[in-house]
Amino acid sequence: MRRNLLIAVLVLALGALGGAMGLISAPGGPAAAQGVQRIAAIVNDEVISRYDLEQRLRLLLSTSPTRPTPEIMRRMQAQVLQSLIEERLQLQEASRLNIGVDDSEIQDAIRYIENQNGMAEGGLPEKLRQGGTNLDALVAQLEAQIAWSKVVGQRIRPRVSVGQEEVETVLARIRANAGRGENLVSEIFLSAEGVVQKEEIRRSAVELVAQLRRGAPFSDVARQISQGLSAPQGGDRGWVEAGELAPELDAVLAKLNVGQISDPVEIVDGFYILHLRERRGGTGADASQIRVSLKQIFVGFPRGSAENVVAARIEAARSLAGDVRGCANFQAIIDDLDSEQSGDVGTIVMGETPESLRAAISALKVGEVSPPVLGPNGVRVFMVCDRQVPQVEEPDRATIENNIGQTRLSMLSRRYLRDLRRDAVVEYR
Repeated sequence: MRRNLLIAVLVLALGALGGAMGLISAPGGPAAAQGVQRIAAIVNDEVISRYDLEQRLRLLLSTSPTRPTPEIMRRMQAQVLQSLIEERLQLQEASRLNIGVDDSEIQDAIRYIENQNGMAEGGLPEKLRQGGTNLDALVAQLEAQIAWSKVVGQRIRPRVSVGQEEVETVLARIRANAGRGENLVSEIFLSAEGVVQKEEIRRSAVELVAQLRRGAPFSDVARQISQGLSAPQGGDRGWVEAGELAPELDAVLAKLNVGQISDPVEIVDGFYILHLRERRGGTGADASQIRVSLKQIFVGFPRGSAENVVAARIEAARSLAGDVRGCANFQAIIDDLDSEQSGDVGTIVMGETPESLRAAISALKVGEVSPPVLGPNGVRVFMVCDRQVPQVEEPDRATIENNIGQTRLSMLSRRYLRDLRRDAVVEYR
């Protein structure tokens, strides 16, 4: 019996499972029958059989659009074995704390998955049977996820608090990113601790991204192998403001187009894979709805005038406006002109103005003169006399506080599980 083996689980599992490529066979075939008796690992005297591993692999492969290569298959087996070991530790800890999972909770979770995938009630078990996967493999996974969420809720959640200074820091980051919008995000988190393990997990994450980009359903894969607290929800993180996530995640998210999946994003204790499902306008004011009140000076010329005539009129308009500041002074110049088209333009909505005018006035402060704007029969110089910016709603502090808490809860739950792994007695067969 050896302790502290899990820190190198991928390296060991690659060798230990290297001869197991024949493990996946036709449903009910010889490998399945023999697998019931064969042992993949022992966790604190509880057995994980090769049959358990086979069924979980079938569950994972059912989401893959292509048959993985032998090398990828070995890595998948290693990752699945790690997940099974962690689930066994989670269930053991739940049992120690007298925490159980009701059948009704399992059924609710199955209905949730069916809902997410647009299936009729009862459609998921049938789909699994058609794919040669035993429903028990999914039930075992769901039981571990539900039990662990209860453990975390009982043991860790009461110790998680979020200070108002932390909320203010995130609010400041959101305001700095105003206008970038909100993102509907899903995530997969793969834990990695040691240097050797981290490199192995990095390679696995790269291969996983390739599978996802080839069409593997993100929510299914997240539910099966993600080690984040969002795994039971298929990795769904919900709507997040730009600037709300950790800076390294937010920077990657900002560069994604809707529907894209990120490369693995490294953090201290593992890797995230992000899926941008949707993007919508954010907390910043919508520039197209800004209203401005304008005055203009107009210097005309006949259509088709020679270039030198047009240039002279442009210079005349620039000279008239000069360095004047303030609408009262601008109006005084207008009053001295004999020009019917000079004067008040009125209040306009920026999104409804021609591009040439919008470009000239969008950056003007109140009381500043625009550059000359050339038209087909004259030159105009504008001054913004008032600017009305739509009221911006303050980001929801409760949501920000909850997201900070969830991030911290996820980190602490990983540490909790890490401690369980370090104290566990694990043997590989």
